[in-house]
Amino acid sequence: LSIGRPVSNTTMYVVDAAGQLCAPGLLGEIWIGGAGVAQGYVNRPELTAQQFLDDPWRAGERVYRTGDHGRWLDDGRIEFIGRRDRQIKLRGFRIELGEIENRLREHAGVRDAAVLAPGEGADRRLLAWVVRHEDARAQPQAEFLAELREQLRRALPDYMLPQATMELAQLPLTGNGKLDAKALPLPETDAGGRGEYIAPRDGIETAIAEVWAAVLKLPASGISADADFFAIGGQSLLAMQLARRLAAEFGCELRTGDVFAAPTLLQQAERIRCGEIGRERFVSLQTQGLLGDDFPAAPEWLAAQSTDARPRANPRDAADAAILLTGATGFIGRFLLRRLLDSTPAKVFCLVRGGSEAEAAQRLRTTMQRWRLWRPEDESRIVVCPGDLASPSLGLSARHRARIGAEVGTVFHNGTSMNHLEHYASAKPANVDGVRALLRLAMQGRAKTFQYVSTLGVFSRATPRPAHARIDEHASIENERHPQAEGYAASKWVAERLVMLAGRRGLPCGIFRLGLVAGDCDEGRFDEKQGLHRLMLSALAMKAGYFDDGAGVALLPVDYVAKAIVALAQAHPHGVFHLASARPVAVERLFRAHATAFGEPMELLAHAQWLRRVAEFREAGVCLPILPLVQEAIDGAALPKKNGAPESRDCDLQFDSSDTEAALAALGLAAPTLDDATLAIYWRGLRKWS
Repeated sequence: LSIGRPVSNTTMYVVDAAGQLCAPGLLGEIWIGGAGVAQGYVNRPELTAQQFLDDPWRAGERVYRTGDHGRWLDDGRIEFIGRRDRQIKLRGFRIELGEIENRLREHAGVRDAAVLAPGEGADRRLLAWVVRHEDARAQPQAEFLAELREQLRRALPDYMLPQATMELAQLPLTGNGKLDAKALPLPETDAGGRGEYIAPRDGIETAIAEVWAAVLKLPASGISADADFFAIGGQSLLAMQLARRLAAEFGCELRTGDVFAAPTLLQQAERIRCGEIGRERFVSLQTQGLLGDDFPAAPEWLAAQSTDARPRANPRDAADAAILLTGATGFIGRFLLRRLLDSTPAKVFCLVRGGSEAEAAQRLRTTMQRWRLWRPEDESRIVVCPGDLASPSLGLSARHRARIGAEVGTVFHNGTSMNHLEHYASAKPANVDGVRALLRLAMQGRAKTFQYVSTLGVFSRATPRPAHARIDEHASIENERHPQAEGYAASKWVAERLVMLAGRRGLPCGIFRLGLVAGDCDEGRFDEKQGLHRLMLSALAMKAGYFDDGAGVALLPVDYVAKAIVALAQAHPHGVFHLASARPVAVERLFRAHATAFGEPMELLAHAQWLRRVAEFREAGVCLPILPLVQEAIDGAALPKKNGAPESRDCDLQFDSSDTEAALAALGLAAPTLDDATLAIYWRGLRKWS
C-alpha cells in the first residue's frame, strides 16, 4: 500500500536495523520528522526515550519511530508493508511474523503477504495469506502454493513454517490503510491430494486418516488417501506427534524419520501393511556419490597448463583473486564472512537467497547487523549474488556466473540445508546437487581452490567398527553406512565424496569436518537452530539442568572455528581437517555456570528425571525447544522391544584431531579453554540474543 509522499514541513526516513538510511526498494522502519513531531508521551519517559529521538541527519530536529515497515518507491512515494515488531512465542520458540512475511515476498510471484497466529494454546497455528502479482497469476494455484511452501522450507526453520496458506486478490485494509486482521478469511488447509479426493480403501488407511486429523486438527473425512502430511500443514513437531500416535495405534516401532521417508497417507499405509515401518534403508554411495558423465575431466585452467605432479592453483592468480562464500547468513557463515573481510583484502562474492540483488543484499546486511558483525566499509567489498543451492545452476544469473568464473580464486562452501529430522531425498537438492553444481562452477575460468565445510557426522553410528576405534583425518569414508532417514548426515557424506572425486580431477580441495560449534567468546552469539542452544533455552524455561555421565560435550567457539578454517585454507588448500575440541565440557558444569552468570543456581536432576520433566511440559501443551531432539528418547520406553531389549545402534565415536591441531599450532593457533567465565558469557548471551 502506497502512503504517498511527505507533506509540507514533514520529513520521512526509511531506516535499517543499524540506523542507516535504506536505498529505494529496501525494507526498513519508517521514521517521521518535522514540525508536527511531538515532544513525547505524557508521563511515559521510558517510552518517549525509545520512540522519540534526535534527528541524526538534521541538527536540532526530532524524529518519531513509527514501528511501521516500509520502503521508498522509485517515484518518491513510500510503500507501507506492515508493523515491524510483531514477535510471538509459539511452541516455546520466539517468532517474528514479519520475517515470515518478508520470506514470502521474496518469491518473484508474491506482491504482498500477511502472517498471523490465531488461536490459543495448543490450538494456535501459523497462517499465511498472499497476493500474487498480476503477471504471475497464470500459474495454477496449487503449483504456485507448493512452490511457495518449498521456498519457505529452505529459508526458514521448521517452527516458522505456516501450516496453511491462502491466496487472496488483495489484503483487507482498515480505514487507516493498515491490515484488517479481523477481515482475513481463515484458510482451510487443503487436505486433498494431487488431484480429486481419494477415499481411504481399508481400515488401515481410515485409521491413519483419523490420526492425521487429530494431529493436524482437520476433519478426517476431507483427508485424501494420496495427501502429503507436510503439504497440508505438517511440520517436525507435528511429525513427532504423528509418529507417536501411529506407533500406539498399530503397535509398531515408528520413528519421526519414518514420517519424513513416507510422507503420504498411502505410503504410510503400505509400509505398515508390509512391516517396513522401522526398517532402515541405507544410502548407496556408489550410486549417489557420482559427479556425472558430463562433469569436466579437469579444471579449465589446469587443462591449459602442463600437469604438475601435485595439482595446485596458479600462485600468480592469488594476489587479486576474489572469494566465493556460501551460507553467509548462517551461524558459522556470518563469522566466516567477518574473518575473510578482516584477514584478506579480497572481494567476497556471497551466494544469498533472495528475489533480487537488493533483497539478497538487505538480507545479508540485516543478518550481519543483528549479530553486530557489520561494518560500513564492508559494502564496498561484498558482491551479493542472489541464488539458491537447491536450484538448477544454483539459481545464479549468467552475469554472476561469468564474474565468479573470471574473478574468484577460492570457493568456501559453507552453505547447507540442516534439518536433522529430514529424509535424504529432502536434503539432497541443496546438500548434494548444490555441491555438484558448485564444483562444476569451480572448474571453470581462472584457477580456484575449493574449501568444503563438512561435519564429523560423515562417520555414522550405524557403521560397524572396532570398540574405541579412533577416527583421524585420514580415515576412509567409503564404507560408512548412512540411513536414508538421517538425511543431513547422509547428504554431507555423499557431498564429501563428490569433493574428493573433484580433487582427483585436479581441483585443489580442502575439507573441514566440524564437531559441535558453540557461541563466540566475546558475546556468546549462538546458533539458534543448534541442539546446544535448544538445550540451554529449555533449561532456562524449566529452571533445571541435569547431571551427565561424565562424557560431556566437545565445544569449539565459532569465532575460533572461522579463524582456523581461513588460516588452514590459506596454508593447506588440499587437506582434510577435524575441528573438534579434545577437551569436553561436562554438561553439569555448563548448568552450574548459570549461577556464575546470574547468581541463581539451577536445579540439577538425573538425566532420566529431566527427560520426564520435558515430557510433563509436553503433556501440558508446552513444547520446549529441546523436544524434537529428545522425543524418541522420551517415548522409547513405550515402544515395542526386540529380543527383550530396545534396539540400539548407538556407540561412542572417538575422533582424533592431532594432525589438525599440529597444523594450527604451526600457524600460531590453539583452541581457547572454555572456562567458567566463558560458559557464563554463553548464558548471558542466551538472554541477550534470544
